[in-house]
Amino acid sequence: MKQNCVPTLDDRRFARVGATNWLFKLCLILFACFPCCFGQTNLSPAEPRDVVSTAIQKLAAAPNYSWHQTFEESPASNRGLIGRPLDGKAQSDGLVWTSQDTLEKFTKDQKRAVKEQGGKWQAPEERFPARVISTGPYAFVIPPASQLTKILFMVQNVQESNGCYVGDLQPADAKMLVIYGGTRGGGVPATQSGSLPASREGQLPIRRGGGVSGTQSGSPVSAASVSFWVKDGALSKYCTKLTLLYTDNGNQTERTQTTTVEIKDVGTTKIDVPDEVKKILE
Repeated sequence: MKQNCVPTLDDRRFARVGATNWLFKLCLILFACFPCCFGQTNLSPAEPRDVVSTAIQKLAAAPNYSWHQTFEESPASNRGLIGRPLDGKAQSDGLVWTSQDTLEKFTKDQKRAVKEQGGKWQAPEERFPARVISTGPYAFVIPPASQLTKILFMVQNVQESNGCYVGDLQPADAKMLVIYGGTRGGGVPATQSGSLPASREGQLPIRRGGGVSGTQSGSPVSAASVSFWVKDGALSKYCTKLTLLYTDNGNQTERTQTTTVEIKDVGTTKIDVPDEVKKILE
C-alpha cells in the first residue's frame, strides 16, 4: 500500500511549535551572551574616580571656560591679595586671563602681562626681581583643568558622598596646595602657580615665637581632601580642604585652608586681549 507523504494538520502544528521553541532559545542565548545587542551596554554603574576623570577630561577638551575662586582660612588670617577672590578665563590655545582685586594678568606659554589698577600693561620682569614674580599673584597661571589632571592622579579613595565625589590626599602631595604669605608679593596659591619653589616647600609664615611643627612627611599638612561636583557629566565645582599644623609660642595648633573653584561658561567664554598685551605675549 502506497504511503501518503502529504503532512497532516498535526504534523504542521508540531513543526511550528518546534520552530518557535528553537527561536525562543536562540533569543535567550543572545540576550545572555550579547547584552549590547539589546541596548544594555553598561550593566554596572561607573566607578567614582572614572566619573571625575571623565568630567575633568571634558573640561580640558573644551575650547574655553571661566572660573571663580574663593579662599577661606580658619582661624582667619590676612593673606593679602593672595586670599582674595579671583576670576579667571582659559582658552585651549594656552591663553589665560585672571583678575584678582586690583591686579589683572594675562599669561601664555612662558610670557606674562600684568596691570595694576590705574597702571599700564607690562611684563612683570620689567618691574620686579625674579624671586618676587616666581610666586604669589605675579606667578604663571595654571588653569583648573591642567591642575586637576595632576591632583586627580594623587587623590586616593574617591567615593560619592552627599551629591559630590570626595577623595583624600597624602600630606606630602597636598603641600603644593598650601597658600603661603601675607603680603602682596608673597604666597603661592596652587590654582595660580601650581607648585612651590623648593625654598618654600614645607614652610608656613613664621610668627613671633613660633613656626611650623610639620608632620613626619616634612609637609605642614596633616590632612587633606578634595571634593568634585559633576553635573550632566561635566565638572561644575571643586574644593580643596587642608588641615595645617603649626606652633605658636610653643603651643601646637591647627589651621584649615579651604579653596573653592566654580567652573562656568564652558564653550562660551571670550577673552578680549588688548593690543598692548598682544605685543608683550608675542
